[in-house]
Amino acid sequence: MLYAIKNRRTGRLITGSMPNGRQIMDAEEPPLLINSCILDEELKIRKISKKTYIPIEVKVAEIKDYTP
Repeated sequence: MLYAIKNRRTGRLITGSMPNGRQIMDAEEPPLLINSCILDEELKIRKISKKTYIPIEVKVAEIKDYTP
């Protein structure tokens, strides 16, 4: 399973995090995806509060073939 992290209040998805614990939510960037095996550990390392953010399950689907 893959999870994205969503802000409970605004509904915006986290796209990254800074070493100081600041969360980045850039609408131009894809969301940060975290494997379920390391979810709790990553939340601690990235200083993501479960009071402010909620992990949401993400379903990955192929939309079309990519040809450069």
